[in-house]
Amino acid sequence: MLATTLSIARKHQQEGRKPAALTTFSDFLFGVVSHAVCTTSSADAGIALLHDLGVTSALREFAALNGWALAALQSGPVKSAVINDPTLVCLAWFCGESECAAVMLEAIRSANVRRHFPLTGFWQEFATGLLCLADHEPYNAPTLKAKGYERYLMPYLSLIADLSQNRDTKTVLAEVDQAFQARNRDKRLLDWRTIDGDGKKPVQWDFRRETLLRYKGAA
Repeated sequence: MLATTLSIARKHQQEGRKPAALTTFSDFLFGVVSHAVCTTSSADAGIALLHDLGVTSALREFAALNGWALAALQSGPVKSAVINDPTLVCLAWFCGESECAAVMLEAIRSANVRRHFPLTGFWQEFATGLLCLADHEPYNAPTLKAKGYERYLMPYLSLIADLSQNRDTKTVLAEVDQAFQARNRDKRLLDWRTIDGDGKKPVQWDFRRETLLRYKGAA
C-alpha cells in the first residue's frame, strides 16, 4: 500500500500534476510514520524502517514540491495547497533531513499560508514551538483549554518550552510519558492518523517525544 502510494506520487510528478503529487507524497509520509510507530518497538528500529521504505528521497521530493507551492502562493493566486502540518517537520528532523525541515518551516512561518491554510488549537501552538526551537528562541507554553484528544498532546508544548530554554526536562518528560500511556488506553477518542495512538490502535513508541529530544540533542 505504501509503495503504491509512493509510486502514484511519482507518476503525478512525472506527468506534471504537481498539486496531486504534493498531496500524495504527504499521504505517503504520514503513512510511513504511522507504519513505523505501529510495527516497530523503538525509535531506533523505526528510523531504520523509515530509511528502508525510502523516506529520505520522498521527503526531499515532497519538500521541493512544497517549496514550489509556497513560492506560487507568495507570488499570485493559489495553485496548490501548501502543506504546513508540523508533523512533517518532526519527520524531517527525526530523519536528519534539516534542509527539508527548513522548507517546511518556511511554510509554517508564511503569513499567506496561515491565511489560506490556518492551523488551529494545539497544532497552531505546536507549530509555533517548533519555529522557536529552530530559531533558537525561548518558547513559553500558553494555558490552553484543550478538548478531546488534544488534551493528551499538551505536555509536548511544555517539553518544547523546557528544551528551548535549556531547562531540566525530568518532570515534563514524566508528564509526556503519562499522557502517552493514557491516550493509548483511551478507546473513546480517535487518532485518525494513527501516529500518536489511541486505545483502539495503540502505537509502540512516542514519535514526537523522540523527535524533539533528538533534534535538541543535535541542534
